[in-house]
Amino acid sequence: FEMIERSEDLTGDLPVFIERSLRVKQRFIEADPFDRGLRKALNLGHTLGHGIESAEKGRLLHGEAVALGMIPMCDSEVRERLIPVLRRLGLPTETSLAPETVMRYVRHDKKKLASSYETIHIEEPGSFVFRKTGEKGLLRAFDTIRRES
Repeated sequence: FEMIERSEDLTGDLPVFIERSLRVKQRFIEADPFDRGLRKALNLGHTLGHGIESAEKGRLLHGEAVALGMIPMCDSEVRERLIPVLRRLGLPTETSLAPETVMRYVRHDKKKLASSYETIHIEEPGSFVFRKTGEKGLLRAFDTIRRES
């Protein structure tokens, strides 16, 4: 993350970032080929991201929606660093979607447990924690990216 954050030429450095990211992803997949533990960390941003992607009905690409869904899953200090990077990459950092519209789609997320969702939360770059979050928690998180229309 710090390499991307400090890059003066994001476009030119993109191949290096992609290669390094794929190596990290490969390590996660090889360590957990059946997606039962560590590999789930690769789902960062996907719970809200899938809801946003569906609610946008094709106006956002999958990666754009997931990038937007990552923001609420980060502590405020991390968000303050992440948002400028996403903006430099031309990715959205807020949405005017109604929270209930997004939640209608999130309720069908494969990571939903009985009454909660398993989410990945970033407290500081380079680490993560799994959290069980209810709908109210996801709605509070969603507020961090909600723009009044």
